[in-house]
Amino acid sequence: MKLPEVTSIRPIQMRYSTGEKPVLVECNDLHSYICKYLHSSFSAFKLVCELSGALFAQAWELKTPEVAFVKIRPADWLQREPIDFSAPSFGSKKLMGVMDVTPASIVAIKKNENVKRQLLKIALFDLWVANEDRNSNNANLLYDLVENALVAIDHGCILNTAEFDYSLSQLTCNETILASSLAHYLLDEESHDNLNKLLRELYGDYMVCVKRSLTQVDYVVRSIPEQWDVPKGVVEGKLKQLFEEGWIEECWESFVDYLNENGYV
Repeated sequence: MKLPEVTSIRPIQMRYSTGEKPVLVECNDLHSYICKYLHSSFSAFKLVCELSGALFAQAWELKTPEVAFVKIRPADWLQREPIDFSAPSFGSKKLMGVMDVTPASIVAIKKNENVKRQLLKIALFDLWVANEDRNSNNANLLYDLVENALVAIDHGCILNTAEFDYSLSQLTCNETILASSLAHYLLDEESHDNLNKLLRELYGDYMVCVKRSLTQVDYVVRSIPEQWDVPKGVVEGKLKQLFEEGWIEECWESFVDYLNENGYV
């Protein structure tokens, strides 16, 4: 298995104002991709997080955009950029029929059991990968209006926002989506008995998802483009912290504690 490689065929369609200032480009597979690109040594580590988070999310069977390495031709940039044009960008396929999840838009989300289960699984996933970018103030999710599904996007802030020099650090409750308006909208009126049933199911799924993710570590490390110029041994060592027994247990304990803290169970 190899991550797809595509090339831009038209000038950049737009630049987003968020975070790393991603750009939207149409590529030779006739799909458009939201691309994050190499512009500093730190951005290289964030690109590694994007790659790792996307592949781990797939291993967890979360709904998340398909991804690819995107070669943006120098002529397709709209202005001079301080980047290495030889380095592939990391692209997430642009989805249709989705909306941003915001406090104003959550009323359009159906309160069915599948969506509640998706929310809980995403919250646990974020604790496990130490994602600091999906929290009480920023859902950082899309909602698929056709499939009635939450879509996990943007993984550049996993591993405590690309912190490769220190050990993993557990998120606080407000740093998780469990404290968000979305979580309260979906879970406040849910019975404790049903939530506890969902938790029992999720715990078994959690262990299976972590095991599947472990099989992705070598693939993640081998997939890192040489042009990103990151020490692959450091990346591998950091990713393996996710699979330490103490970390796995601590994440589950925090997950349950934060559900209690917010009054869901």
